[in-house]
Amino acid sequence: MGKYMSRPVQFNILKRTYPNSHGSIRGNNFNWYIELKPTPISICYKIMITTEDIGKHGDYKPLVYVKSPKPLKLASGKKSLPHVYNTMEQKICLYDWRYAEWNATMPIAYTIVPWASEWLYYYEIWSVTGEWLGGGHHPANNKKTSS
Repeated sequence: MGKYMSRPVQFNILKRTYPNSHGSIRGNNFNWYIELKPTPISICYKIMITTEDIGKHGDYKPLVYVKSPKPLKLASGKKSLPHVYNTMEQKICLYDWRYAEWNATMPIAYTIVPWASEWLYYYEIWSVTGEWLGGGHHPANNKKTSS
């Protein structure tokens, strides 16, 4: 396992890796805004990445929101977005925390940002076909979450 990265370190890696994006940091908390275009013919999506404390030892997890366009277009006949924690907030699901698919030793810039772009790619396919091809877990008994 690699070295745990503080949120200020994550922020600085994002800043170096994506110089055309921006964010703000206050103490350990930050918001990072980046525009992603999953394919050459895609529209540009504005994403916000923030973090949430988990546990009592300074551990955290990244949260990702599609800020624009808002609302994201739903596929024909669908009432909510696929593979999200919250359709109204457009809080997208990129990893399964139950299986430790992401942890604070992993740079957000090299994991979460590409995963968000991949989510948008599959979202675009879903918006046309109505079928989610991006994989993931989708508990049927949770009405607030589709992931």
